[in-house]
Amino acid sequence: MAKGIQDWEEAAKIIGFNFENNGDNQGQTLLSKPSAPYYLENALYGRKWMVKLILLLAADDCTSPNEDDSAIMESRQTLLKEQTQTLITVFLEKESNMDNITSVNSKEDVMVGACLAGELGHITQVVSELLDGFNDFEDKKLFKLTWLCPILSSLIQSNNKAVRVTVHLLVSRMFEGPLSVRN
Repeated sequence: MAKGIQDWEEAAKIIGFNFENNGDNQGQTLLSKPSAPYYLENALYGRKWMVKLILLLAADDCTSPNEDDSAIMESRQTLLKEQTQTLITVFLEKESNMDNITSVNSKEDVMVGACLAGELGHITQVVSELLDGFNDFEDKKLFKLTWLCPILSSLIQSNNKAVRVTVHLLVSRMFEGPLSVRN
């Protein structure tokens, strides 16, 4: 699923919102004609499902002394870590893309800006769902996710206050638990 999401995002970048190549008012066409989902819509939908999978796997208490299970647990933790990192990286890239919009000189620029804003809104919602899901974990489950705190540190720089507040709560909880200095 993760590879598929990345493929859809790459397809969206390739297709882009190339208004200059089509002089027949493509922006108007995008808004008025029903069409199949845009590649990015598929990627965002996939990200929503990936968050559900991350939270489901992270919440599952799969503890067994069996050697085969330890390999599965290690694989699970790797998947959780990589996909959480990917989601956060994508979110920060989308936020950065919005920060880079400096001027609006045409209708096409307005359209691109609106699309980027909508895209950021959707990915912000997905990241917030992930962070809220982690924050809803009991301390025992949250403290098992020792890889989470370093990943969250990059979100402290987010422009979104709600994201920063949730990250602060999660990091504070982590430092009260496994990351606290105990004598």
